[in-house]
Amino acid sequence: MVANKGNRTNADKGKCTPVHRAHSGNDTEWREWKEKFLAQACLQGYRDILHGSTKAPPEKKEELTDTEQFAQDCNLRTYSDLILCCTGIPFSLVENAKTKEHPCGDAALAWKRLKEKFEVETAASRVC
Repeated sequence: MVANKGNRTNADKGKCTPVHRAHSGNDTEWREWKEKFLAQACLQGYRDILHGSTKAPPEKKEELTDTEQFAQDCNLRTYSDLILCCTGIPFSLVENAKTKEHPCGDAALAWKRLKEKFEVETAASRVC
């Protein structure tokens, strides 16, 4: 799936201001924090990056297509919002989600690590 550019304008670029409180690692706040972050991701146009349905090309790749450039920009915006919205253990999980392909941060990997740490797995969640 390709990232949807939606109605984003040049004025929207660079706006990485999280709209909700930081996640500090409190297990009881995870569900609410996650849903608010996903809502923000949807509004900002980078939800597909979090879910991994849109993959950002390696940061060092030259001559990107418009779609690849958009995906790369979304990855960096998403990672930036995550790092700004986390403290304590969640911050460490996001901070350490850097790879050879994404030395400035891999948002999908950071999101996966947060979910692995804080998501409560129930029989109902496995069905959905």
